[in-house]
Amino acid sequence: MRWLLRLLVPASVVLTLGCGGSDLLLPPSSPSSEVLHVESVRGNGQTASPMEEVAPPVIRVLNQDGEPIFDQLVTWVVTSGGGTVNPESSTTDRNGLASTKWRLGPAVGLNTVAAMVPGAETVTFTATAEVTGPTPSPSPDLSTVTAGPATIAVGTGVSTITVTVRDQSGARLPGATVLLDASGSGITLTQPAAPTNVDGVTTGSLRSTTPGTKTITAIVNGSVQIRQQVQVTVAGAVTHLGFLRQPQDVREGEPFTIQVALMDAGGNVVPLSGIEIYVDLFRAGKEHPDNTRALGDRFRDTVDGVAEFELRVVNGGSGGPTGHSEDGYRIRALTDELPEFGRGGPRPFLFSQPFDVD
Repeated sequence: MRWLLRLLVPASVVLTLGCGGSDLLLPPSSPSSEVLHVESVRGNGQTASPMEEVAPPVIRVLNQDGEPIFDQLVTWVVTSGGGTVNPESSTTDRNGLASTKWRLGPAVGLNTVAAMVPGAETVTFTATAEVTGPTPSPSPDLSTVTAGPATIAVGTGVSTITVTVRDQSGARLPGATVLLDASGSGITLTQPAAPTNVDGVTTGSLRSTTPGTKTITAIVNGSVQIRQQVQVTVAGAVTHLGFLRQPQDVREGEPFTIQVALMDAGGNVVPLSGIEIYVDLFRAGKEHPDNTRALGDRFRDTVDGVAEFELRVVNGGSGGPTGHSEDGYRIRALTDELPEFGRGGPRPFLFSQPFDVD
């Protein structure tokens, strides 16, 4: 009979009876493919200052029988307000509870966070960012505007305009709205997509189909114009090559550096990257290159419109006072990749000043 009872009674009940207990404790359920239920426990409907951390939102995950789910993955997503959560995912404890830290965004208004569980409905928490006390005023003198890069190619180049807003004490001011303005024609100006962040920073961008210098100004909160202005040079189409750094007299075998740039008709560097430029070494007065005397990488791609070469000449020679001696040297820079000249068209090139190798 005792053996028959062991077959009929579940092991968990036998263990409970054997311990003399009167309550049967079952372990929490584990995640499964069954339908889950998610409910908000606390942390909804809060109010705080912008960029302030509020009480952690907490949810409980239950199975279809109302029992807590243990070790269930929960993903936390900021859905409005620009705040942050940390961590962005967590797991439920033995009571089915999960939470995260929530910091509101920089702007005044509604913030929301969604708690997402696979196979269950999404629960959304709300909090309102409100400014309490006097609002700090933006400083037109301590706030700044910068542009990078400061020179862009016409049509394709983009310069990022960065605005840093500070208050009268010099502290960075979050939650400020910024409006950009720019002088000149052919400009496409992208306004900042959000107010300043916790560091008081927001960004926009500028591009233009017309060459020239563009001056950018910034207005904060609709009325405060930052005194600093920034200029962006929009370079035209490439028309020629130019030496930014010419070769100088050197000793035999001594390394030296030259820089060749893509330039427009106004002499501005056109910041195109990836255009291959190559150089040849000429004996002064000769019509054909003598690259057997040149050591170094003679083929380089431009970075922001400039190609840099480090070279050495292994045989000495003097160009003389006029640079036309048989023993002097010149360097020719050349490119085959300027689209403005078309396939089969003339290849832009230029010769450097004569230099001596002792």
